Order: sequence, then C-alpha cells, then structure tokens
Amino acid sequence: MVKKSEGKFTVSNDAISAFLFDGQGGAEEIQPSELSELQGRDNQYSFAWIHLKRDTREAQKWLETCGLDNFVVGALTAEDTRPRCTVHGDGAIVILRGVNLNPGAEPEDMISARFWIEGRRIVGVWRRPLAAISDLFDSMQRGQAPVSPGDMIAKLALRLADNAEPVVASLNERIDDLEEQLLNANGAPTRGELAEIRRVAIIMRRFMIP
Repeated sequence: MVKKSEGKFTVSNDAISAFLFDGQGGAEEIQPSELSELQGRDNQYSFAWIHLKRDTREAQKWLETCGLDNFVVGALTAEDTRPRCTVHGDGAIVILRGVNLNPGAEPEDMISARFWIEGRRIVGVWRRPLAAISDLFDSMQRGQAPVSPGDMIAKLALRLADNAEPVVASLNERIDDLEEQLLNANGAPTRGELAEIRRVAIIMRRFMIP
C-alpha cells in the first residue's frame, strides 16, 4: 500500500517528478526510474503521476521513450495551446489554462497545464509554475490526495476556476467605477480604460469558459 509521505510535497524545478497515489487520499513521491519496475505488475497503488518540466533535455528524452505516440507528445509540448479535452486511443489529452499568480506577472498572461490521462497514469507537462498545482501538493500533504485520475483533473479544474475568481471580481469593480463616473457626471471614461478591460475580459473568456 502506498503510504502518505512523511516529507513535504513542493513544487520543484526538477525535470521529472513522479508520485504514486493509493486511491484513499495517500500519496508518495518516488524516483522516476522506479516507474518502469512498477508497470505491468500487480501493485496496490491506484495511479501514478509523472510531472515533467518542458524544455528540459531529461523530460524530452523521457517523452520520447515512454511509449506515447507522436500525437500525444506533440500536444503536450506544443508552443501554443487552447483548452480542450481530446479522446485518443485508450486515454485523453486535457489542456487547461489558469491565471498567472506568479509575483510581478499579469493575471491574464494565462499558464497552460497539459495532461495525458490513462487508466492508471497521468503524464503532466509544465513550463511555468501554476498556483493550482501548488494547491494540489498542499492537499497531498494533508492526506487529501486525489483518489483517481479523473478526480485529480476535476480538482485542478475547480481550483483553476477558484483562482480566477479574484481577477473576475477586480474587472467587475473596475466596470462599477466607470459606471459611477458616468452617473456622477465626472466625465466619460477614456477609450484606453474601456479597451483594457475589454482586452482582459476577452482573454479570460477565451481560456476559462472551456
């Protein structure tokens, strides 16, 4: 049985990280090299998650040798992506986007999270840190890890939506301020203000609605 890790799960800059989940809220970090020993054997773990940092030689080599076809590898490593879920063979490609909450960043500079999902394995690729992934590690630390691949993706999607809520609320406040200016005859808002709000709203709608 996979035991809950006694260490602390954190977001690292490692090219490859690997985790096992026991399906009951427990999780354990393992060495990526151990995955080949576990595959094909009757182990008591529910599923594995391989977390790859894109643009590293080690991650690229792993993707080339892990048995995924070119279509899946291309989707996981593409320069530009749109949110989608595409069934492919015995799995699915899931591309999500989240607001950028990194220090000094613009929230609408949205970050992609890319996943290949199989029955007992998730392969995830990242390029920039995403707050929702940090939140997932926090839940794993508390013994509340996802119990299945579907549960993991659902939790991430909900957390991405939660993290976007303050950005949407800020847009609403800016719109309210502009409306108050009009009602109080303090002058019409400038085209620049309206254009900026519209630009951010379009980006948020494009990537969050899916």
